[in-house]
Amino acid sequence: MIEVTTEPDRRRIRARMGGLLSVADVEAFGCEEQAAVRGLGLGDREFDLLVETEGNLVQTQAVMEAFGRLLRDSPLKARRIATVRAGVLTRMQSRRVTRQREGTEVFDSLSEAEAWLAGS
Repeated sequence: MIEVTTEPDRRRIRARMGGLLSVADVEAFGCEEQAAVRGLGLGDREFDLLVETEGNLVQTQAVMEAFGRLLRDSPLKARRIATVRAGVLTRMQSRRVTRQREGTEVFDSLSEAEAWLAGS
């Protein structure tokens, strides 16, 4: 399950993810995220992405590769991406993918992620 919402006043896209995802879920998320950015009238690197993964499980390698492709290949890329992951294994998994790109951080809590986005 992935839910995408917008915070226009912050120029932010928020994604809430939970459970075990499929490659199709990730691809659908990519389409939703891009549509949300266009809906806000923003362009490449003119928005932030906040990814909340409370209740998310360790994902398959195929799913993490799909997220990696989104980071590299999305036409409208986020300026900064803050990912909240609970648990040592899930944080390690996210860090492996996000280190492909500058402007990404993985946090233990939502408050830390929001503070980083607000302060940068």
